[in-house]
Amino acid sequence: MTKHTNGQFPFDGDATGNLGMWKETPFLEIITLDNDEYRSDSYLKTWLISLDSGIQTSWQDMVHVEDRVATGGGSAYGPLVEAFLQHVHSLAADPTHLYFVYQEH
Repeated sequence: MTKHTNGQFPFDGDATGNLGMWKETPFLEIITLDNDEYRSDSYLKTWLISLDSGIQTSWQDMVHVEDRVATGGGSAYGPLVEAFLQHVHSLAADPTHLYFVYQEH
């Protein structure tokens, strides 16, 4: 779904069917928020730290599930989930990708 941008921000895609084209620009929300009603730098800093915390928590949840499956004697999920996890890990290995900073190097 992010083929058009090779997995890099801003994500572009085609949802097929009636949904059509979409774009995910992670920092556009900050600009829109600040344009609608001015937010202090302190507020934006706190909000960005909160977003970062959410990404870290999601990453740790994924790693935790993988660790539990690895010690449980087999996969509890199908091939599409395995392909997704491999894709996410390949993105995280790329130093130009956002996920890279969440890895222990």
